[in-house]
Amino acid sequence: MSSETYAEVLRIAIIDPNFDDHTVLASEARSGSVEMHYRSSGAEALRLARGREFDAWIVAAELDDMHGRDFAGLLRERVAAGMTATPAERLPRVLVIGESGSEGIAMPLSAESIRETLVGPAVTTATPWWQHVPALPLGMTAAMMAVAMLVVG
Repeated sequence: MSSETYAEVLRIAIIDPNFDDHTVLASEARSGSVEMHYRSSGAEALRLARGREFDAWIVAAELDDMHGRDFAGLLRERVAAGMTATPAERLPRVLVIGESGSEGIAMPLSAESIRETLVGPAVTTATPWWQHVPALPLGMTAAMMAVAMLVVG
């Protein structure tokens, strides 16, 4: 997977006729941690792609008007042709759910599971901020403390 970093708010387009499968993402969108746009058909989603760029496209295997894999192919063709807001050099990340071999995504989907699928598991460190401050030589530390005492009074 790419080591691209994504914005703090994950931009997701969900193309699925069954909205009830995405209630976890909807609650994350209400909390502000996810920007989510929902469409039920491939044609509506392709119109959406003209004006917006997304970090991920979550596509159901069966849409109202086409198969999910067909939509993914159409989206990639339109991106390559410059017909979308996504730059042609950046391929869209499309995750087709609800079919065999769905890239191991656990349902219900969450922003964290989508991020892990796109860029791999996040490395979390539980070290406090002060452990990231470099240590200064003793003389420098003493001089800084003296200046601080003069400023404080």
